[in-house]
Amino acid sequence: MLRSLEIRNYRNLRHLTIEKLGRVNLLVGKNNTGKTSVLEAVAIFASDRDEMTTIKSLLQRRGEYQSINLSRSSSVLESNLLSISSLYTDYLPTFFSPQSKGIYSGIYIGEIAQEENYQQRNLQIDFNKAYKTLNSDSTGREIIEYIKAESEEDLEKREFRFEVRLFRNNFRQAIYALNSQIFFEGLMPERINEPLQFQYVDAKNQTQQSIESLYSRIALTKEDEVLNALKIIEPRIEDFRVVEDGKPIVRLNLGQKRSLSSMGDGVGRVFSVVLSMVTCDGTYLLIDEFENGLHYSVQEKLWEIIFDLAERLNIQVFATTHSSDTIRSFTAMLAKQKNPNEAGKAIRLQLHNDMIRAVDYSPEELETAVEYNIEVR
Repeated sequence: MLRSLEIRNYRNLRHLTIEKLGRVNLLVGKNNTGKTSVLEAVAIFASDRDEMTTIKSLLQRRGEYQSINLSRSSSVLESNLLSISSLYTDYLPTFFSPQSKGIYSGIYIGEIAQEENYQQRNLQIDFNKAYKTLNSDSTGREIIEYIKAESEEDLEKREFRFEVRLFRNNFRQAIYALNSQIFFEGLMPERINEPLQFQYVDAKNQTQQSIESLYSRIALTKEDEVLNALKIIEPRIEDFRVVEDGKPIVRLNLGQKRSLSSMGDGVGRVFSVVLSMVTCDGTYLLIDEFENGLHYSVQEKLWEIIFDLAERLNIQVFATTHSSDTIRSFTAMLAKQKNPNEAGKAIRLQLHNDMIRAVDYSPEELETAVEYNIEVR
């Protein structure tokens, strides 16, 4: 579980620090204050050794993934540059040219170092230009190496390439040359059944394909968790199944079978959130626009389930909202926790002097703000 969070140079988050996180974290704020960017950053951080697959998925969600035209020799480099550049806070038009001389700072996502001996967890994604050198190994065999350019002078009269270098916990993990295929087209068969590193529920809920995949992972005992959550909104539901084409079907108390999609947006939203949650034990659940499809009367009950499952399954939750109803329901449920300061946090993201800053609300401050209608969102 992340105890704090620092993000540098990711999208509109030039340098964001959140000093203390809880098990369940609600990110609030106006539009374009980086709430979704925080979710994305946590997703990339959680994707240990699978970062590029996650990055591709996030780029596709935003319509920023550039497909490669194999009929053009320059397409691989151009497409990768266009895709990767959209992740960074600072990129210039010259960024897209192989002749560009600019040196760019990297993306940093991780915990804030609290003390000298603190075991800090972090991920750094550096965009570099690296120049080509020829060296010899112990047998005298010639080896081509690429050295990161530290200045414009390093690149003069030298062959160079664009690279993405990943560092995990300050140790280099991988190098990707942008003139080659860096985005994987799909999971390798042997990786499909590996434990999930996070679950991301976007504003439109899961796709049928992902629902089918998630359902195949849950045990019978966890089906009950999903069923109990569905009954919060529709007490007539007695059972559910996901059929072969990935469509969830529910059985009502009179024996009638109906597709889940016909039961309304609220039922679909609860299903997506809880199904995602019971498949990501010990990892992260990310929910964008929590309130979508949910009436206020249901939100507090769903928060109750989320707080309970997060504790029992050791899941850290990050959710975004710009709804005052969601903030009220979160506040009401946080107040019922045994240790509110550890159980949850409400964090407001706001723009100040062209920088997005985080304002942490204690449970007491949050209750006061809600009671007196002080704007938090």
